[in-house]
Amino acid sequence: AGARALEKRDRAWLEARVAYLIANHFRDMGKGYPIVLEFGSRSRRCLGSIAVRNGRSVIRINQLFSDPEVPQYVVDETLAHELVHYLHGFASGLPRQHENPHQGGVVERELEMRGLGEVHRKAKVWRNAHWEAFYNSRCSDLLEGRNRRKQSTTDKWEAFLSNPRHRTANDLQRAFQRMKGALQMEDSLAVQ
Repeated sequence: AGARALEKRDRAWLEARVAYLIANHFRDMGKGYPIVLEFGSRSRRCLGSIAVRNGRSVIRINQLFSDPEVPQYVVDETLAHELVHYLHGFASGLPRQHENPHQGGVVERELEMRGLGEVHRKAKVWRNAHWEAFYNSRCSDLLEGRNRRKQSTTDKWEAFLSNPRHRTANDLQRAFQRMKGALQMEDSLAVQ
């Protein structure tokens, strides 16, 4: 754990990880747009992405992966996943090999074929066992903000409904029933 705590994870570190992956698992990958690597935002669901920006393929990795407590194999698997998208012609300028980037498990099959199947399985086990707690421990500010916004919305809706001048769903349904005959509307258009 001590060595991991000293490890600096920055763009240069990401570039070294991708260089390792390309040299050892993607040597045959065609040359499309130049690849740019960066850490993105902290996200519960999105671990990585690839997009074209200014004629470059930008691979963006979850900011939380800059924390050395996330195992390197989890980061490597995410980078490899994005490299598979690049290889398959998504956001790379290479010919597109599939209609959908995840069509029928193509990413997992490609990782397996390139000797990264065990890394994929190991990363999936770590994410399933640890990601939620790790995210919650590192993103309490985001969670608190989300909860405040949710409570604010609830409070506003309750204030709206408590005002006798505002209509409830039942009021709207009754009004719709009165108007549908005059407008010659079908019941299938009724408010649910």
